[in-house]
Amino acid sequence: MIPLHIQPQPHLHSLAIEILNNPAFGWFPSSSALIAPMLRAARLEPGMTILEPSAGMGDLAIALRQAGATVQVIERDLLLRQLLFQLGFRLVGRDCLRTSPPHRYDRIVMNPPFSTSWQERGVDLIHIQHCYEHYLAPGGRLVSVVSRSIENRACPRATRFRRFLRSTGAKVKPLPLEVFWHTSRPVTVEASLVIVNRPRRDRASAIDG
Repeated sequence: MIPLHIQPQPHLHSLAIEILNNPAFGWFPSSSALIAPMLRAARLEPGMTILEPSAGMGDLAIALRQAGATVQVIERDLLLRQLLFQLGFRLVGRDCLRTSPPHRYDRIVMNPPFSTSWQERGVDLIHIQHCYEHYLAPGGRLVSVVSRSIENRACPRATRFRRFLRSTGAKVKPLPLEVFWHTSRPVTVEASLVIVNRPRRDRASAIDG
């Protein structure tokens, strides 16, 4: 199923079909049922700059742009990068774990990659912490979807992430089970919404001057 935001653009249909037939590892598109609570939690204001660091086919980035935000994106997959460029987004990097950001962002709103492989399990946690530490401006807010398994998983990544949530005073809100179902890659997954605020004066603001 071609996403709704691409359907009115026939010149992008063949690229979208190629992407859906060869999906990037760990990529699951954002549904409207996911995007709506993320936008509410982000509390966007005029003039804000937003980063979507795993932008996929642009479902979430399009919604942010339609809400009036200045949106920049990062995406690793070549075909997805081509599509995002055609959709008019400024790509500021290929890999959010290795990109040097041009500046820090008022908001980071993200649907990070997920993995059920034990070797890669917890990659979403790594992405969230990295974006908070390296891309979020003092006084900014990060909103992300995350696997609900963080609540009881005993691996080091999950343990560190729970410590990160406690230290930042983050809020974690459960999402409906079908939140990823009505997309071009439907899947049933237990997920939560993480909301993390960065203090106006912290180590990042001291470093940035």
